[in-house]
Amino acid sequence: MSKKKKGNKEGLAISLGKQAVILQASGRLEEAMDLRKKEQKIYEELGNKDGLAISLGNQANISFDSGRLEEAMQLHKKEQKICEELDNKDGLSTSFGNQANILYAWGRLEEAMQLHKKEQTICEELGNKDGLSTSLGNQANISFASGRLEEARELLKKKQTICEELGNKDGLQNSLGSQALILQLLGRLEEAMELHKKKQTICEELDNKDGLSTSLGNQAHILYTSGHLEEAMQLRRKEWKICEEIGNKYGMQSSLGNQAVILQALGRLEEAMELLKKKQTICEELDNKEGLQSSLGNQANILYAWGHLEEAMQLHKKEQKICEELKHKDGLSISLGNQALILQAWGRLEEAMELHKKKQKICEELGNRDGLRSSLGNQANILYAIGGRLEEAMELRKKEQKICEELGNKNGLQSSLGNQAVILQASGRLEEARKLLKKQQKICEEMGNNIGLSVSLGNEAGILYAWGRFEEAMKLRKKEQKICEELGNKDGLSISLGNQANILYALGGRLEEAMKLLKEEQRLCEGLRNKNGLSISLGNQAMILKDLGRLEEARELHKKKQQICEELGNKVGLRSSLGKQALILKDLGRFEEARELHEKERQICEELDDKNELAISMMNQVLLLDTKMGEADKALPLAEEAYKIASQHSLHALAAQIKPILESVRSKLG
Repeated sequence: MSKKKKGNKEGLAISLGKQAVILQASGRLEEAMDLRKKEQKIYEELGNKDGLAISLGNQANISFDSGRLEEAMQLHKKEQKICEELDNKDGLSTSFGNQANILYAWGRLEEAMQLHKKEQTICEELGNKDGLSTSLGNQANISFASGRLEEARELLKKKQTICEELGNKDGLQNSLGSQALILQLLGRLEEAMELHKKKQTICEELDNKDGLSTSLGNQAHILYTSGHLEEAMQLRRKEWKICEEIGNKYGMQSSLGNQAVILQALGRLEEAMELLKKKQTICEELDNKEGLQSSLGNQANILYAWGHLEEAMQLHKKEQKICEELKHKDGLSISLGNQALILQAWGRLEEAMELHKKKQKICEELGNRDGLRSSLGNQANILYAIGGRLEEAMELRKKEQKICEELGNKNGLQSSLGNQAVILQASGRLEEARKLLKKQQKICEEMGNNIGLSVSLGNEAGILYAWGRFEEAMKLRKKEQKICEELGNKDGLSISLGNQANILYALGGRLEEAMKLLKEEQRLCEGLRNKNGLSISLGNQAMILKDLGRLEEARELHKKKQQICEELGNKVGLRSSLGKQALILKDLGRFEEARELHEKERQICEELDDKNELAISMMNQVLLLDTKMGEADKALPLAEEAYKIASQHSLHALAAQIKPILESVRSKLG
């Protein structure tokens, strides 16, 4: 072959390669692959093994981008073989790195790490610092995915040093951002924020708007986690603006979703729903199914908060379907967990537990320890709700705590401690519960997590209330109220006001003050479309009206509560409402109506398998039949059954209360 002809062919191969690069960058992958195949053929004809290896490697990258990972791996293996024959160490290191990325995508993390180590060794031998920094960054990704956060950070610090030596500012900002994310997970939020700000400065210098938007978004997340919601929203809006400027629709939809999350926390659910609808539209335009499922899931969560449980479940089912199509197991686990919460709200606890266990299994498969932590916590909530299974619930909370400590997840840790305190409180171990709440508060103060702090203060106030230390409890409720007002947390504020009303009620003689607070709580719940909170507020207002002798007004509020509980499928609230209406009707002398409601109450208690409330309901029927209706013969079997239930289920105080009533009925019948 003449030199001229050979030169022409080499030139053609180079030209084809350059065209392929442009096509690949434009997303025209099949056209790019066709040109690479032609390039390969020329290099084979010329016997140019160096060119052939490069062509095979580039074909492999196109296959990777097309999702054909097995094909990509085979091409990289051919590339590797040629590089080994030629002793082309630079090409070999690149091949090892790319193969490792495929193994990473397959979830074969340890094999991927081994190849990156080989890549690292070659780069060190060659003095290829740029390649070395890339390899260290990829190793850090594997360590991060494996939950070895400190190891990942050390690798990123090494990458940072190399990038600083090379003056590689783009690599530097990338390393700083990744380190910051690790520090976030470790609960070291101030250090994380510092690194994010350094990344921001570099991105501004480079006019790297994509990196800048990412940095602002991550800073916003820290502020959100710390309870600084308005500041977080400001950064999210800046992030959105940048993404809009550069036409980054993917970033736009992500920012909208995160803004919606902040608005949810602020109780501004209508605005949040509006943003999620916009996110959904963009995702549908982009055919971004991952973003779409996220939007549907968050819309469902808002519907859940509004009490529209059926609609919420429908959206979660759509979300689940998309996750299954995408084989997006992480998203699937979240969807299943949220569906379980709806089932919990419906009282279908066994079904809910089944879904939480499915979520747990997926998280264990993925090594998603944060998701696992969440699943264990929700299972503990069910065991707590069932009653009598507090030790099992505490065991799960301890496992949750251990994961949080291992991950350095301070936010999760404070939440776990708070929930353990709730279990201890239910077990009557109030001193122990208060000690855990003090630990929780300390962590929240260190993190600047005002949301968690307000919840903890409220729970401590509940303990002081149980001890009859009403003035101290009120002081903590006032602190809780102040934090909620500062955060714009209307949901938390409504809860605080309701509990302050309960304290004023307990203090006696301050019923008008209590009613005023409950009216404000009602207004907030109506604004938030929080039907569950609204039902509680109406019930408490009814209780005050009854004490004031305004029985008809009290019953009207209980009937409103009843209607809401029926809409929500809230059987516990419904039982309470029916029972209290029955007592009001008894006071009004409407005994047959009262008896009918007690019977409905009894049926719900049996459905809920709530032995304590069942025995109380039956006792109230006995008193009605015996003392008001003169039907001791009908009262006797109910009294006997009530006493039997209380005795068999170790409800000793209640059994002692029922016994003299039973004896009185028996004596009347001789």
